[in-house]
Amino acid sequence: MRRLMIWILLSVPVTLHANAIWAALVLEKRLFSWWAISIGLLVEWLFVRQLFQITFRKAALATVAANAFSAILGIPLIPLAGLVWELVPALFDHIDLYEGNKVISWCGTIVIACAVNVLLEGLFYKKVFKFDFLFKSRKFLWFMLANFASVGAAAASLIID
Repeated sequence: MRRLMIWILLSVPVTLHANAIWAALVLEKRLFSWWAISIGLLVEWLFVRQLFQITFRKAALATVAANAFSAILGIPLIPLAGLVWELVPALFDHIDLYEGNKVISWCGTIVIACAVNVLLEGLFYKKVFKFDFLFKSRKFLWFMLANFASVGAAAASLIID
C-alpha cells in the first residue's frame, strides 16, 4: 500500500502541486455555516416528508439524524472525494482541472459533495429508518436536488464573499 501511495504522489505532475486550490476543502468549510445547514435541513425536511409520505415530526427527526450522520462522515469523505476529482485526471491525462477550467473543477466539486451527502443520507434512511430509499430510483435524483440547496448556497457564498 505504501508503494502505491508513493507511486501515486510521484506520478502527479509537479504543476499540480503549485498554486492549486483544493476546492472540496474550501467548500467544506462553508458547508458548516449555520445558514447553509438551515437551508439544507429545511429543504430536505420537505423532500423527506413528501417522498416517504411520513408525518412532519418523523420527517424532521429523520432529516436531522441523517444530516448529522452525513456531516460526521462527510468531514473526511468530501475533501478526499474532491482530491480524487482533482488528481485522477492529472494522473491519466495530465490535465489540471483547476488550472485548465475552473468552472469544471468547481461544478464537479459541488456534484461530488452532493453525491457524498446523498449516498450517506440514503444509507442512513434505508438502514436506520427503514425507508424505501433506492439508489437507482428517482428519489436519489430528488435528494441530489435537495442537497444542492445547501451545497449550492455554500458554493454561492464563496462568490458573494
